[in-house]
Amino acid sequence: MAEVTRRFVSVGVNRVVNALDWGDDGRLAYGGHHMVVVYDPEAAEVESTMVGHSGMVNCVLCIPGSVTSQAGHAARLIASGAADCCVRVWAVEPAGSGRPEPWRCVAVLKGHTAPVTALACYSLSGEGVPHGAFLLISTAGDRSVHVWRCKPRPAAASATYAEGSRGSALDTADAAHGQAAWDLAQRVATGTHIQQAVALTHIPGDPTTLLLATGGTDKAVHLYVRAPGRDSHFELACSLAGHENWVRSLAFCHATIVNSGGRGADSAAASSQLLLASACQDRYARVWSIVAEGGEAVPSAAAPATATAAETTANADAANNAAGASGAPGGAGTGAGTGAYGTTGDGSGADEIARYAPKLIFPVGGGRTLRASLEALLIGHEDWVHSVRWRPAAGAAVVEPGSSVAEAGRAGGGGLHVALPRDQLCLLTSSMDRTMMLWQHEQRSGLWMSQASVGDAGAQCLGYFGACFSPTGARVVAHGFTGAMHLWDSSSDADTNTSAGHRAWVPLHAAGGHFGPVAGCCWAADGRCVLSVGEDQTARVWTRVRAHWCEVARPQVHGHDFTCVASVPKADEDGAASAQYAFISGSEEKMLRAFEAPQVFVDTLDMARCRAPGGGGRQAVSGRAFGAAIPALGLSNKAVFDGGDDGDDGEGASNAGVGSGMAGGHYNDGPDFAPCAAPASSEGPPLEEHLSQNTLWPEVHKLYGHGSDVYCLAV
Repeated sequence: MAEVTRRFVSVGVNRVVNALDWGDDGRLAYGGHHMVVVYDPEAAEVESTMVGHSGMVNCVLCIPGSVTSQAGHAARLIASGAADCCVRVWAVEPAGSGRPEPWRCVAVLKGHTAPVTALACYSLSGEGVPHGAFLLISTAGDRSVHVWRCKPRPAAASATYAEGSRGSALDTADAAHGQAAWDLAQRVATGTHIQQAVALTHIPGDPTTLLLATGGTDKAVHLYVRAPGRDSHFELACSLAGHENWVRSLAFCHATIVNSGGRGADSAAASSQLLLASACQDRYARVWSIVAEGGEAVPSAAAPATATAAETTANADAANNAAGASGAPGGAGTGAGTGAYGTTGDGSGADEIARYAPKLIFPVGGGRTLRASLEALLIGHEDWVHSVRWRPAAGAAVVEPGSSVAEAGRAGGGGLHVALPRDQLCLLTSSMDRTMMLWQHEQRSGLWMSQASVGDAGAQCLGYFGACFSPTGARVVAHGFTGAMHLWDSSSDADTNTSAGHRAWVPLHAAGGHFGPVAGCCWAADGRCVLSVGEDQTARVWTRVRAHWCEVARPQVHGHDFTCVASVPKADEDGAASAQYAFISGSEEKMLRAFEAPQVFVDTLDMARCRAPGGGGRQAVSGRAFGAAIPALGLSNKAVFDGGDDGDDGEGASNAGVGSGMAGGHYNDGPDFAPCAAPASSEGPPLEEHLSQNTLWPEVHKLYGHGSDVYCLAV
């Protein structure tokens, strides 16, 4: 009997905000249609596709390893929420385990009556709390927030369960975090508005008192407090108003602040501050400061404090004016900011901003109160801001005052619950304007400034739905409209730094895939390339490059959903079949279109297979197009010929090189061509920016005749 082994899997990321997360074991997890995909960024390959949801996966959360390690197993937990109204918890074997089935669904949490939108988790601590217990928070379209509590079963029960299978990590994880370990601890009603973002941490100085933040369609950020205790519940404490559109993402971070004569945790006068970042569709991100309050009046618990939109907007205008006058370098984006406890202490403009900023004071139990205020309005993006993430405190030895290293590490979250000095904090924002910006606090001015910006310069990308840091903070990854991941790496070498304290970010290859159902696929004429088409209106070519499979061309980007494809061996002048590449595709438009590979694709394959480019770079074979370009309002790929080749005089021949960086031709086709299209070969795996616009194939024929939809092709 023949043995079948899996060699390659390609799955695009779902086009939703919370669909991707980077675990502290170095692996990525994301939603791919109704599956949860585990991806290894170092090997650039999909490790597992976990099937179980019956609807599109909307949110994925990698539960920190510090949570699972307390249960005595090496497996990692991943939580996912989907349009089937369920939250699933998956156990995944450690990387490199080599098991044929390296994952298992250990729990299905049912309770929501609408699609799940966001997830967050945090470890429980304190007297009477079971060892290893933690909370998982889920929000959904049913206008509710569910608080799920996991109490892992004792190690003895896990050992008994796994006795028959030599104690595999999945068996132990199933025994410890299986269905019996979960219960719905609380259901929080959110009124008439859907909550789309959630974040969870502890209050400054007390790991046993938790603070929950939610945001959604009501344009506000709501804070809930949970007092210490096994059966405590979250109570609404206050609402932060000011955003002018839906809140899409929230993220907490702890920072050390100095009251007098010291620096960071090295000073006895150092205390802690909680920062909350929020992203909104009003094109702005905000940073809220939450600190301990003393000696001021506390609002009644029956009437939670709320900052009015007018008050916060007035403060935002003042912040904007101060930022615009600062003139500080480091990027187009600026934001107003304040220092410790709302002031910088140096008489700067940030002090004036903080003096008049609305301050909300709310109780947290035990006679303690916290004060929340707007610290910064981050201005720089030109479209919806979809996500905010703080850079993890990888390997940081600075721990929040009042908590032990063990308590801070036990909270997990990639080091976000370990306090760092403010000058070491970095916030990542992603937007639909095709950029990600990194913001840092400038100590001298007290303002939050944009230190770097990375993103797409192409004309075919509609922006990012989310982004996150690697566990070490040295890399960032984003996912965009085309379903692909965009990966950047920063170098700490002195000769590559752009300036003191700034990092140079370099794009890296990351695997992608169709973000819609695949309608058809076939082998190319040489049997070494796979051609696929999908309902995402793209055709893609896959082959092996440098020991792993990847996408090397996107020959057709259609205006209709594809339905079928077939590879066509092209005959040479003597009538013998050659290995030149050609294919025919069918779609909803009831016609067939034929395409032939250009010279840049042939050169790319030659270099991928360690051969010298057959055409010598831009030197095209006689009669073969160099590349292709598509008019801005058209559906037909027009051939692009090298400047030294007269090309074909037939219909469809053109030269779109003028205005796109290529050598000029005999005439200029005008502004109807995308100005960034520049066909070129690639030595290694192409980046998404190159694939989306520079790897088109010229269309050579149209075949008419069908009066209804075309479903199948054969050659």
